[in-house]
Amino acid sequence: IWPVGTTFSKPACWPQTHRRARRTMGMVMGRISVETPAHTILRTAETYQVRQYEGPLVQAQVSSSDWDTSTDERAFQNSAFRVLAAYIGVFGTPKNEQKGAPATIAMTAPVIMQPAPEAIAMTAPVVRGQATGMETMAFLLPAQFTMETAPTPTDPRVKLSERPPQTVAVYGFTWWCDMKRAAVEADQFIALLKADGVAVAGPWVYAGYNPPWTVPFLRTNEIHVPVVDRPKL
Repeated sequence: IWPVGTTFSKPACWPQTHRRARRTMGMVMGRISVETPAHTILRTAETYQVRQYEGPLVQAQVSSSDWDTSTDERAFQNSAFRVLAAYIGVFGTPKNEQKGAPATIAMTAPVIMQPAPEAIAMTAPVVRGQATGMETMAFLLPAQFTMETAPTPTDPRVKLSERPPQTVAVYGFTWWCDMKRAAVEADQFIALLKADGVAVAGPWVYAGYNPPWTVPFLRTNEIHVPVVDRPKL
């Protein structure tokens, strides 16, 4: 079709498009190419690690208490992620303000989720966000930010707070994970920690590192449990 000797040049946008395609394919295959919190591995047991996370880090957090109490867990998680993503500028102009203008914030991993505390059984229905407590989702801001320098959210549902340095036991697993499965994994993990003589120092959280389109068996999921002891190895 094309005459002999015809030459073709790459469009100006090709390098950027190519890099974006490679980055997307990497995420599909489970590659984590964004900033993650700095930490030191203190101990490695057969099925888990004990890590010391540096800090403090700034986190942008939303709580189910700011949503309609009729909102179910899945709907809250989908909506919460969009609200936090809008804060850092994933969908366009960031919903934040810094020195009078919006500021784009780089995405990091993991996304941190903490379940609502279990309610004591009652004879009447319990409304989540009240008797059962609050479920939260948080994005960690890049380490360069402090509470003084982090852009101010313009959505009142987004709250900034400091995440202090922590010693946590970490159990990792793959495949799809909702908070129901996370709770099962956490219960089993905490039982293992207690059997190993590790003192649990606070509630567990779920840490998810991948977007929804990552291949299930290549996903990185973690349960983080604050501890004040080290396992007996």
